[in-house]
Amino acid sequence: MELSIHALLQNRKIIVIAAVVLSLILLVGTSYLLFPEVRDGQPPVLKIEGIQENDRFYDAYEIRFSAEDKETSLASAEILVNNEQVYSSEISDTSFDGMAQILTADLPEGAHTLAVRVHDRALFSHKTEWSARFWIDRTPPKIETKMIAANIKQGDTLALYFNADEQLREPAVIFKTMKYPVDVVDEAEYIYVALIPVSVFSTVKKEPVLCQFSDVAGNRVEENLLVSVTAGTFEKERIEVPSGKVAIFSDKNAERRKTEGRIIAEAISTHSTLKFWYDKFIRPSEGVVSSSFASQRVYSTGSVASCHKGMDIANKTGTPIYAANYGKVIIAREFLVYGNTVIIDHGQGIVTLYGHMDYLVVQEGEYVTRNQQIGVMGDTGLATGPHLHWELRINGREANPVQWEETNFEHPWKTAF
Repeated sequence: MELSIHALLQNRKIIVIAAVVLSLILLVGTSYLLFPEVRDGQPPVLKIEGIQENDRFYDAYEIRFSAEDKETSLASAEILVNNEQVYSSEISDTSFDGMAQILTADLPEGAHTLAVRVHDRALFSHKTEWSARFWIDRTPPKIETKMIAANIKQGDTLALYFNADEQLREPAVIFKTMKYPVDVVDEAEYIYVALIPVSVFSTVKKEPVLCQFSDVAGNRVEENLLVSVTAGTFEKERIEVPSGKVAIFSDKNAERRKTEGRIIAEAISTHSTLKFWYDKFIRPSEGVVSSSFASQRVYSTGSVASCHKGMDIANKTGTPIYAANYGKVIIAREFLVYGNTVIIDHGQGIVTLYGHMDYLVVQEGEYVTRNQQIGVMGDTGLATGPHLHWELRINGREANPVQWEETNFEHPWKTAF
C-alpha cells in the first residue's frame, strides 16, 4: 500500500512538472506569435548620409540618417560626438528619418569621432551603431602659383599652374568675367592647371585674373594675378573662292552648313579631364604656311568675312598629315566647309582640328600617338588648293597653335627623366 501511494505521488509530480513545462512552452509560443517584441531577432537597419570616413569640415555640418525596424518598431536614436550625446529622439514607429546639425565651434582642429545609434523595441533591445572618424580643419590651403607666358600676345594661351599643400575642391579661375575650368594634373602632389585662350580681340592692357580655391573642408582662399596682354600681328587677306566651290555658300546648303557647324562646335568644345598630351605639339605636316593664325579674311563671294581660326599649311596632294600630340579621335568624317576632317581630343580642354584632307586613315574612337599619320593632304571642302587647315582649340576657343609648338606647357614642377 505504501509503494502504491509513493508511486502515485511520483506520477503526480511528473504530471505537474510536465504541465508546467507545457504551460511555459505554450506561453512562449503564444508570446512569440502574438508579440513581435519577443520574436524579433534582428537589429534595426541604419543608413547614413552627409558624412563619410575621414571627411573634413571647418564649420557646422548636417548629417541625415534613416532607420527601419519592421518586426517591432524603433525606440530611440542618438548621435554622439567624441562619446558625448549631441542629439536624441524617442521613436514609436517602424521607420524614422532624422537630421541633425553638428556644431563644431567648440571642437579643436584634428580628428574626432561621430557615432549614430538606434534601438528597437524588442524584448531584448537590439542596437545598431554606425561610427566614423572626421576632421576639423580651419586652415586654408597654401597655394604656389606659376604662370607659363605671363606676358602674352592676343590669341596666345595663358597657362596657370597651382601646387597646393592639400586636395582642392572645385577651384576656379576667372578672366575677363569668364570662368575657366581647373583640371587635376597630379592628384598625389595636388597640382592643378587652368588653360586660358586669350582672344585675338582682347584689349591690349594689363588684365586681372582671379583664382579661387577651397579645400575639402571648405576653407577658402583667393589670389589676384595681373597679366599683360600685348598686341599680336595678324595678316589681312582676300580669299578667291574657285567657281566650282561657290555653291558651298548657296542657300540650298544653308541647313547643312548649320547642322555641321553645330557638330563641329560641340566637338571642339570637348573637355576631358584626363590628360592625353605631353610635351610640345608638333606641326602636323610639311609645307609652307600659306595663311597664318588669326588672319583677317574676306572672301571673293562677298558673303563672308572672318578671322582665320587656325593656320594653313600648303603642299602637294597626298602629303602625309600627322597627329600633333597624343589623343582620341572624336571626329573623322566629311563636312561641307572643312572637307575630310579629323578632330582629336588631347584632354584638359585641348582639341585639334585637321581639315580639307584628301582621305583619312583613322576612325572615330581611335586613340592616336603624336606623329601618327591620320590622313593625307587634299583640297576637299572650301579649299582653294591642296593644304591642311589646322586648328588648336582650348575649351572651344581658338588659340595660336604656333605657341604650342614652341612652348612646353607641361607643369613646371615636373621631374625630367
